[in-house]
Amino acid sequence: MIAGGIIVILALVGWFTTPLFKSYFFDDCYARVQEPVVGVFDARGKANDINTKGIQHYSVVWKNTAKWADDEPLKKAMTNHDVMVTVETWLKGSSWKKNVLEETLQGRFDKKIDELGELLSSARHTVLVRWDPDMEVPTYVYPWQFQSPKLYIHAFNYFSEKIKKAAPNVKIVWGPTGYPGDTEFWPGNKNVDYASITLGSASEYSTNAYPFAKSVPEMLKLKLHRMRFIDKPVIILGTSKITKANFNQQWLADQLAYMNKYRNVIYSPVNYTDTDKIKPSRTSLRIGVFDPTKRILNQPHISIEHIFTDMGEVQRGHFEKSFQQIVQRHHDVIVTMEPWKDTSGRADTNVTKSILNGRYDTEIRQLFHILSQTKQTVYLRWMHEMEIPIHRYAWQSKDPVDCIKYLKALM
Repeated sequence: MIAGGIIVILALVGWFTTPLFKSYFFDDCYARVQEPVVGVFDARGKANDINTKGIQHYSVVWKNTAKWADDEPLKKAMTNHDVMVTVETWLKGSSWKKNVLEETLQGRFDKKIDELGELLSSARHTVLVRWDPDMEVPTYVYPWQFQSPKLYIHAFNYFSEKIKKAAPNVKIVWGPTGYPGDTEFWPGNKNVDYASITLGSASEYSTNAYPFAKSVPEMLKLKLHRMRFIDKPVIILGTSKITKANFNQQWLADQLAYMNKYRNVIYSPVNYTDTDKIKPSRTSLRIGVFDPTKRILNQPHISIEHIFTDMGEVQRGHFEKSFQQIVQRHHDVIVTMEPWKDTSGRADTNVTKSILNGRYDTEIRQLFHILSQTKQTVYLRWMHEMEIPIHRYAWQSKDPVDCIKYLKALM
């Protein structure tokens, strides 16, 4: 029994020293070579303090809440280079199911944050810190994904404020990959110096929720387009295939020229936003329905009706009849216009261009004339679901600039 016990103890001690145990439970720090800094998109001349060519990218991975001591690789890099540090918060072992964002806000990582801040405060070169990236991708590659944007924002600002207090010269990087939905996680201007996007992250490749761009310039264009509400320079991160050597800086120049061309249409600085802006609050609850079979329209609490229409219904007079019936019930109206079918029976596969070229001017005037004949509130919903990358509707998977130009022309 004793001998067996000794064998078991020795076996466990041996397992504690294996690379598998260390990689699973202990912190790590290493060069993040799979995501090199390949460039910076600077639409307003705010990135003069960094030289992306010399930045070395490092990962700091926290797998427990004890003090962090594995800092030698980063300490060595900071003596010779500008560095970007991507911090990842993990909790392994018995606590791996805990919410790392809540754990951050509860101070569980404070010892590590303070130790990192102290280390970074001694840097003689530029240091950029990116915390828990790729948060907006709908996958489970990282434990902070598929979490509440509000919770992520609070945790991001908590971490950033502690790092800034310890190391005031550090530059904080907000680190989405540039996937659709990224701005839901925008933490505001207060603590952010840079944003970043990744040209094909591991998170994106783990899901098929959104199709990939067919080329690097197209991917760059889409991701920078999603950053149009953020007034920060955007650091571009590559992959093992998109490196500093093969990333073409002309792609950034081309994108800047494109945005300047359409600055008054879509890329104006007046569109920059922040989370500090007060959103309108709802004072009462209103109930509306889409009820084409008219089963519950006369219920006393119904005050809004939703109808779908198209150009053909406007031409034939069917829309006006349906609209007037709603108004006579003293209901407000949501009108969803699907402007791709008319009385010709031929689907218009390029309806956005057709509208801009004036093909449907008569129908549009007629529509607005009908809508203007009531004192009820009318909500006009044009070319809905335009951002979904499919081809169910003729206005989907199109250049956003054309869509916005079209909507502006209607106003």
